[in-house]
Amino acid sequence: MLGLTSDMRFRLYVPPCDMRKGFNGLEALVANDMQEPPMSGAVYVFLNRRGDRIIKEQPHSDEEIIALRSRSRRLLELGKPKLEALLLQNRKNAPLVDAIKYTLKQWGKLLLYTEHARMEIDNNAIENSIRPVAVGRKNYLFAGSEESAQIIAQVYSFFAICKVHDVNPRLWLTDVLARFRSTKPSMYQELLPHKWKPHGDPNAELSDYYFLNQADPTENSQS
Repeated sequence: MLGLTSDMRFRLYVPPCDMRKGFNGLEALVANDMQEPPMSGAVYVFLNRRGDRIIKEQPHSDEEIIALRSRSRRLLELGKPKLEALLLQNRKNAPLVDAIKYTLKQWGKLLLYTEHARMEIDNNAIENSIRPVAVGRKNYLFAGSEESAQIIAQVYSFFAICKVHDVNPRLWLTDVLARFRSTKPSMYQELLPHKWKPHGDPNAELSDYYFLNQADPTENSQS
């Protein structure tokens, strides 16, 4: 238990920290970001929260996201000379050399996510979106024809976009099929999942029979 004294100094590190960095990582934050000696005798207080999770869980403007990522860019810039030094020291370690060379070759692309708010440092979202396709790849070997395979790929792409933007794919597809013929070609982009807005169409709950047979649900009522 920490005993408090009148002469004790507390220093708060405001940005959220990943506490998995351990003591050495937090010590580096004090030395590099706060420009203070870690062993000065002060008590340093850190917020135990990963910054990337805060960005995803709370709404932020593009400018705020770039500001949060500016610290990541500083850390990356500090790490590049260390990678270059490791490359010179480990020429005989082929796997490590290949990994470092690949990283340095892609360095400009790696920094892009710190400049553009909508970019991520990894492609996990894309990999998660295509996982159903990868898992069932053997089941999709037989599409009937090359044209059918292209159509299947397009449908999966649309559904993946729906998932990324929290759009119900069934409601989206039902609404788009009902409105497609009455939509001008110049407005087709407004029907894409990331731009789609439901219009409360009376046919919003079309039956599966409609999808399987492409039948007009009003035929029975008119006959």
